[in-house]
Amino acid sequence: MDEPLRAAFDAEMAAARAALLCSALDEAFKHFEHAHVLGQWYVLAHARVHQGMLEVALRRGDARETLVNCCDCPPRSSARRSAGCRSATPAGPM
Repeated sequence: MDEPLRAAFDAEMAAARAALLCSALDEAFKHFEHAHVLGQWYVLAHARVHQGMLEVALRRGDARETLVNCCDCPPRSSARRSAGCRSATPAGPM
């Protein structure tokens, strides 16, 4: 990931984490979505985003979003490419 992209990705992830600390789940999810677009072609960055989205889904008690992010989120110890990026779901765009 080049420097400008890395800086934008890191800024979105930091904003998402800060929002999570304040329990601002909608704001956190918005920042994770932005980070997802920026990091989707990089395996580890993509995995980090889905781990954050999974945390939001669990806090919300959102079963569908939890399942989607479990399927797209490889284990922390794995460097394998996730099954793919879901840009839309039956319920609408992410």
